[in-house]
This record gives sequence, structure tokens and C-alpha cells, in this order.
Amino acid sequence: MSRRDARTAAVKIIFGYSFSVTDSSPDSIEKLIEGYMQDFDDSEGGASEEYIYLCDVVRGTVSHLHEIDAILTACIKDWSFDRLGKADLAILRVAAYEIKYREDIPESVSINEAVELAKTYGTDDSPSFVNGVLGSVYKLIKK
Repeated sequence: MSRRDARTAAVKIIFGYSFSVTDSSPDSIEKLIEGYMQDFDDSEGGASEEYIYLCDVVRGTVSHLHEIDAILTACIKDWSFDRLGKADLAILRVAAYEIKYREDIPESVSINEAVELAKTYGTDDSPSFVNGVLGSVYKLIKK
């Protein structure tokens, strides 16, 4: 599993989590991670650096979800937070977590990877929307 694969997995898990938000217990989060990781063989999962990254990003995003959503809400212009597509929201949440909490990942990498994910999983407008929102997130967090 590469870092890009791990980031994609994190977005997919957070996407799934958005449909089961009624249970935010640590056990629930672990079940989502384990469920996703069943698609990988043991050589890809294990305790690799990417698997550790995946677990950190998923756990961290969920544990800081209210703060992340408040940041995203402040950065979304002329758009209701409730109207965001679930895929865009998952991508934004993971990237915002990386920008705010992962000092080992340059902000430009987090934003670029989010835009690439938006090209794959979002609508035609998603890449530019994600880029704009994350640019505002960066300015808000790093000022």
C-alpha cells in the first residue's frame, strides 16, 4: 500500500463513516478500518508505515470532526455545509486534518492529493471547489 493508497482508503473510510455518524465510538471506527483492510492481503496491511498513517488519519479526523467541520464551514463561501456532496466532504475532512495536525506532510501535498481525489471521486466542479476551500483552510489555520 502506498501513501496515496492509504490516503484514498482514509477518504473512503471517512465517506463510509458519514453514513454511520450515529456511532462514533472507538470500536465503530476500528470496525470501519478493519472492514476496509480486509480487501488487502496481509503483506499490504500489517504494521506498515502507510497502514499506521491510515489509522492515524481516520482516528484523528473522527476525533477532531467537530473542529474540522467548523473550519470547513468558515471556509466555504456561498455554499451551505449541508449541501456538500459526501465524497467532497470526506476529501475535505481528511485534507483539513492533515493540514492542521500532520506536520510531517507539507500543506501543498495535502491540497494536491485532495484535488486528485476530487478528480476521481467528485463531480466535474469538485477539483476547483476542493482546491479553493483548502486554500482558505490553509490561510485560516496557518495565519
